[in-house]
Amino acid sequence: MSWTGFFARNGGPVTFSNGMVMDQVEVINDAGVNYPVTKDELYVSFAAVAQDGKPLSETQSVVLTLVSTSFNWGFMLNEDNVAGGNLGYTGKPYQGMNAGGNVPGKPAVAYVRAGARITTGPLKGMRYRMINWHFQEIASGTVGDTLIIPADKPIFTIEMSR
Repeated sequence: MSWTGFFARNGGPVTFSNGMVMDQVEVINDAGVNYPVTKDELYVSFAAVAQDGKPLSETQSVVLTLVSTSFNWGFMLNEDNVAGGNLGYTGKPYQGMNAGGNVPGKPAVAYVRAGARITTGPLKGMRYRMINWHFQEIASGTVGDTLIIPADKPIFTIEMSR
């Protein structure tokens, strides 16, 4: 199951047919993000996927993600080309972009971290591991009635198991 969109414009919680709910969405923009996500947008993408194809209530292993967006450092759209309908097929749709990873002292990209409260429904009781962009565990525990995904942590994915 998944949901992607502008949460703030959606008008409230996202409720899934299996009883899961996503609410209390927030984002934190890295300093230097050229197109920050605003509180009146709250653009996020959420997914919870059973690794064995079974329903979430029966599976032994789930991968959960909640992300927003990211940009290479210095990324800026070339407004003249975009306004003219040129999105990269000819000419240059962007300008000023540094290749990912070549800005000393900074991560590969500037990103917008996302957080939310997930009412867990079929995931209740599963063990979880929050994994960062370097595949290191940064938090773990057991899922209760809700799972708080903090926006102030560099979470890449959440692995869950029964």
